Amino acid sequence: MEEKKYVVNLGETLPESFTIAIYGKKEGKKQRRIWKLDKVEKNYDNIEINIDPVYEFMSVSFIQGMFSKSIEKMGKEEFYKKYSFVCDEHIKETIANEMMFMDINLCDVKTNKKKK
Repeated sequence: MEEKKYVVNLGETLPESFTIAIYGKKEGKKQRRIWKLDKVEKNYDNIEINIDPVYEFMSVSFIQGMFSKSIEKMGKEEFYKKYSFVCDEHIKETIANEMMFMDINLCDVKTNKKKK
């Protein structure tokens, strides 16, 4: 059976004011809603996030806004099985670093919940 793939072209829906940088937790959450990622995650095997090379920077807050809900639901390993990123290497590194940090924080939250 062929895997179902969904493609997100962020440049199509980002504000015009975002000329070289993608930033803001609020904007990340907005993009998550625009692209209907909650529904897409249930219905597609692979989600490809395309980030045009014109964007030189992606903030940690944007990544948190757009993807933290996914990480919380599926964990980092499953997230990387489902999501792929087509972008410049430095943006991939920013995403990877933030995912590592988010995973650590999620472990802390889970640990705190178990102690209560």
